[in-house]
Amino acid sequence: VEDYRLNNTINPNITLDEWFDKWIRIYKQNYVKEVTILRYKSMYKNHVQEFLGRKRVNEINRLMVVDLIGNLNKNNFKKSTINCISRMLYDIFECAMADDVCAKNPMLKIKKLYEPNKKGTALTLEQQIDFFNMSVNSYYNNLFITIVNTGMRFGEISALTIGDVDFYNCKISVNKTSVYYKSEGEQCSFHVTPPKTPSANRTIPMNNMCKKAIQDQITVLKKILKLNENDPLNKSQLIFTTHSGNHTLRHTFATRCFDEGINPKIVQAYLGHKSVNTTLDIYTDINESQKTHNILMLEDAMNETIRRRAE
Repeated sequence: VEDYRLNNTINPNITLDEWFDKWIRIYKQNYVKEVTILRYKSMYKNHVQEFLGRKRVNEINRLMVVDLIGNLNKNNFKKSTINCISRMLYDIFECAMADDVCAKNPMLKIKKLYEPNKKGTALTLEQQIDFFNMSVNSYYNNLFITIVNTGMRFGEISALTIGDVDFYNCKISVNKTSVYYKSEGEQCSFHVTPPKTPSANRTIPMNNMCKKAIQDQITVLKKILKLNENDPLNKSQLIFTTHSGNHTLRHTFATRCFDEGINPKIVQAYLGHKSVNTTLDIYTDINESQKTHNILMLEDAMNETIRRRAE
């Protein structure tokens, strides 16, 4: 009691529900994207509130949060989802400690659940040829060609505008992404936001195939908008105005880069990854023909070594 009287503390009886609202408003509202705020609220409401929401923050202990995580795991929630909830709770209690709402963080020393990296699916060279033979007359063909030649995320390419493309210098500026979510009080819709990480904000070189596909798409846009061929489009005009969720061609782009021996650090820059390990571990596939080809290369090198020793 004396400690509470002497220190400038928040109400010691505050519940986790009440503290969560304060945490969102004070520590997150002006510092993270709206979509992140909505994700926090969804995770809390769906997975935490019923279990811990009405308990006082200073009475929640390690046993309670371990029990919560165990229940989520037992109910077959994705390990990535459980780890996101754990990270959120860790930050909630860290801020509570800083404001003297609780004495310690019950999330300390709780291990992250192991989940192996999921590899993306890349088309083989033969599948890629078949795919583009079939898509040649599709409305989406220009979109497919652009993705497979740049490795852009779908959210990035769906937010691409006329002003982002430098046809003279053959470069594409990636500076925003399109996200589909429901704002409070609204229906689900697409929102244009900054890139997901600083490394995702980048410039990609544009080859001739990609350049032609974008130019062809602009011609399609002018027909849709009922413009004359020579009428200029607004720089903020979206180039690809339809949406799809498949990222396969991004993985295919990365795999083709490695097939051609492009340096991993350069591929990392193309894809906008923070770490080259992400590029190497997730976005490349090794096919059987590659393995056979590489072992034959090794055999040639070994034979050359033996030949030189004999000489």
